[in-house]
Amino acid sequence: MSRVARTRRAGAILLLAGFALAGCAGGAGGPDLNGTGSPEPSLSSTTPPTITPPAKPPTDPSDLQGTIWRTGTVTTGGTGPCYAFLTDDGTELALYSEAGLALTAGEKLTVQVSPASFTAACGPGLLVQLLNVKPG
Repeated sequence: MSRVARTRRAGAILLLAGFALAGCAGGAGGPDLNGTGSPEPSLSSTTPPTITPPAKPPTDPSDLQGTIWRTGTVTTGGTGPCYAFLTDDGTELALYSEAGLALTAGEKLTVQVSPASFTAACGPGLLVQLLNVKPG
């Protein structure tokens, strides 16, 4: 091999070695590499949203819905304080009232109820407070 060819070959090897080392340096010319050899993920310049807590806690439970009127049939009557009631849409209610109302099983009524804020052993169904009664 001639001297010119050896010089060109040595120059080419040095040039390739320089490119190889420059690629590993991760300078401004290319992406930085982490220990796995893959580029680091870019970080977003947008700050994530934060959730602010409410100014004060709720004063009442959030699932209370207020008073509603329901039509149905008394399934367990008596003079209270507990009654069983089946609404026309098939919902079973455990009615509670200290008013001493005389309700008869099988009687069709429209009742005004509100969610119970207390516990009572009135049998199966959703416990509600009985506020008012109208003939069905």
